[in-house]
Amino acid sequence: MTKVINQLKVVLADTYSLYLKTQNYHWNVVGEHFNSLHKMLEEQYEKLAEMVDETAEKIRMLGEKAPGTFSEFSALSSTKNPNSEYPWRKMVEDLLNDHKNMCINIEKFIKICEEEQDYTTNDMLTQRLAFHQKICWMLKSLIAG
Repeated sequence: MTKVINQLKVVLADTYSLYLKTQNYHWNVVGEHFNSLHKMLEEQYEKLAEMVDETAEKIRMLGEKAPGTFSEFSALSSTKNPNSEYPWRKMVEDLLNDHKNMCINIEKFIKICEEEQDYTTNDMLTQRLAFHQKICWMLKSLIAG
């Protein structure tokens, strides 16, 4: 179960970092797609906030303390800091890259859950994977062409 808990801490840190980045881009996006991006990013960071809480609570359910400081998240997360100076397209590309990385990491983590026979965490991650895959599709569609 230690592998699962350690991976959950990474997922928590990555999700929190992606939440902050998405909210930052929501606040700072400008350009021709401002209105649609502003609304879309708000929906995304609100969902990510729910995922942060769900992940932290899962860690607690498994008997560990959830990391909750910026230094802990920074040490665990592979998500890079946002650049609020990016033009809208670069913001979208940056978020797309992060969501793709989340998909890759979650797919690996699902295999660990299967090995550990942790079916409830596996279920949570499968739902999470579907969310990130959908966001990838939405972001790709926005910058296509």
